[in-house]
Amino acid sequence: MIVVDDGVVLVDTGLPKRSAEIGRALHEVHTPGHTAGHTSFLLDRDGGVLFAGDAAAGGRRRLGTSPRMVTADPAQVPGSIAKLARLRFDTAVFGHGPAFRGGAVEKFRAYAG
Repeated sequence: MIVVDDGVVLVDTGLPKRSAEIGRALHEVHTPGHTAGHTSFLLDRDGGVLFAGDAAAGGRRRLGTSPRMVTADPAQVPGSIAKLARLRFDTAVFGHGPAFRGGAVEKFRAYAG
């Protein structure tokens, strides 16, 4: 793995040769809060697809977060969402809630303020 910028890591080591194309386009982003080692992934193709996992939750109209009672460190959540808001992606999928399609990063930026 190679640190690219601001905690974003390019995931390209140890992948089989046929998976190398995906590896060069898949970036790991450390997003603590829900758990100390939580990681989100950004697929850098088709406008960008963010796999947020439990760093955030999809809602009908706006971005949400995991409930405090299942979040290891709620104080880190805003920083993790702000980190994701600085990326470029059109689609975001979550561990919980509906995906955002088209301009998804704008919902992260609105949340981050």
